[in-house]
Amino acid sequence: MFKSRFIRESRGSVVGRIDDDDHGSRAFDARGSYVGRYDRKFDHTYDNTGRLITISGEALSSLIFGRNR
Repeated sequence: MFKSRFIRESRGSVVGRIDDDDHGSRAFDARGSYVGRYDRKFDHTYDNTGRLITISGEALSSLIFGRNR
């Protein structure tokens, strides 16, 4: 199953989106640039270069907000 979640800042502006599927999630900033992915099997989050960001849990929204600054 595929679904998208939109990430908004406090003023309501869309700063990115997260696309979920059966294997994990992929994050994109407001311009549509890929910022990272979450692998559900290993419970790891990676940035757009493949570097490991977290070893436990999904941190995609922090990647989106970090890119927005």
